[in-house]
Amino acid sequence: MFFNFKYVECSGKSNGRRSLNFRLDVSLMAVGMAIVGIPKSHAVPGIATQNGLPQVPHEYVPEVGAPAIVYETSPTSSDAGSAESNSSAGNSSGASASSVSSVGYSGSGGDSAVYASMLNTDWGATAADNALGQGITPDALAGLAQVESSMGANATSTGYAQGVFQMSAATFNDAINAAVAADPSLAGSIVSGDAGRLDPVTEAAAASEYLYDMATNIQASGQVSNPTFLDAYTYYMFGAGGGRQVENAFLDDPNTPMSSVVSATVISQNPSLANQTVGQWRTSIGNKVGSGIANSPVLTSS
Repeated sequence: MFFNFKYVECSGKSNGRRSLNFRLDVSLMAVGMAIVGIPKSHAVPGIATQNGLPQVPHEYVPEVGAPAIVYETSPTSSDAGSAESNSSAGNSSGASASSVSSVGYSGSGGDSAVYASMLNTDWGATAADNALGQGITPDALAGLAQVESSMGANATSTGYAQGVFQMSAATFNDAINAAVAADPSLAGSIVSGDAGRLDPVTEAAAASEYLYDMATNIQASGQVSNPTFLDAYTYYMFGAGGGRQVENAFLDDPNTPMSSVVSATVISQNPSLANQTVGQWRTSIGNKVGSGIANSPVLTSS
């Protein structure tokens, strides 16, 4: 009996496996013999992944806030996954509110209801850990989440902002790229692309990077040597340029009308500012987070 095996490789692919066809030419010299050909299994080729995100120029877009924010009724990162294909539940370290000890942090506002509220989400402990690694106090991060969305993972606005920290696409992409460039280990716990804005752990990393940049910007300007949450949030909301103007107005005279400091466009997007002074606006923000967080430092190195 003579066997002539011919191997033919097809160009088509299915489910990551290479499809193989075997042609068996058999010449039989005896009758009654049965021949069975058993194909060989093949392993799935390895998947190449990008090592972190590329660094891009750090050009921020002012976060001026947007009206008519819609909050989810039960903020969790799992809900965020229903809007996008990924959620922090499947991409974070899995830390939960019960693992508060993993945060290893106790700041001046750390015992506040706002900070506890963030830790009570399924993304809060991981976000707090990452914030510490990025040089930001978890208090400040919790305060930001409270002011921007009341911890609502699926919060959206009628404008361009999305997520717990209400970031625009441009600001988010710029900040998350800078965060990963500074700490490549973050790449393993975040959701890539714009979908990350609706993943609380991912957007928290971008927001922490933004807060860090704003706080160090304040220090460099000589306005405040140890920026508090209220100082940094001023920059977060109005951008570096507008934030500097509002901060200077507050330092010069808290009774300065907001309408004389910020643009008409900002006023139109935030009508309540029209009848507030700079001091009144800061007080309204402070009331949302409590005095412990409002007046606590933003930078861990301070």
